[in-house]
Order: sequence, then C-alpha cells, then structure tokens
Amino acid sequence: MCHYDIQHQSNEEAFLKSYINFVHIIFVCLRTGIQGQSWAETIRTFDNWEYMVFPRLLALAERAWHKAPWESITDVNNRKTELDKDWEAFANTLGYKELGRLDRMGVKYRVPLVGAKQVYLNVL
Repeated sequence: MCHYDIQHQSNEEAFLKSYINFVHIIFVCLRTGIQGQSWAETIRTFDNWEYMVFPRLLALAERAWHKAPWESITDVNNRKTELDKDWEAFANTLGYKELGRLDRMGVKYRVPLVGAKQVYLNVL
C-alpha cells in the first residue's frame, strides 16, 4: 500500500519538496510504467511549479489510471478514429470542467497559446 503524508511546512521551499515527493509516490502507486518529469532545480517557488506542471499533470494522471478502449484496437484507421474521439472528450472535459476547478482551487496553470503548430523542426 502506498502512503505519504504531507506535513504543514513553514516555508514554501520545504512544502514544494514535500509536494513533489507526494506526486511522485502517487504515480508510482497508480501504475507501473508511466512517469512524469519535473526538474525541481529549475523551479524556485511553488507557484512556478504549479504553472509548469498544470494542466499536464492532469493529462498524465488520466493516462495513468484510464485504459482507453482504443488501446486494444489493432486496425490503424479504427484506432485513430477512436483515439480522436477520446482526445476530444478529454480536451472538452479539461476545458469545460477541470480548468474551472483549478481556477476555484487557486492553482496557477499554463495553457499554450493557439496559432502555431510545430511539425518536427518547422513551425507552421
């Protein structure tokens, strides 16, 4: 059984270290084989950490505990169709539900601006 208690920390740096350890333990417990990286040496504050990892942390968590139906489809065209449907459902849930929840919780997050698409080394 995985268990980790976050104790109240008197300073932000100690809290950030505890929280990063907590998130790491959660992902180890949920599913072997999935991992998310956060290089803490480049993060100076908890607010900066939140901004760098959210909403990507939600996407990682979704993949960790949700086996999508399209994962077992062997036909490439059918798999892509189901993957696109799953992505649309996830993106809508994130945009219409989860980002509002993060707002209410006071989480600082980053949503990339639209308008550019990178394909390999070219920006279109």
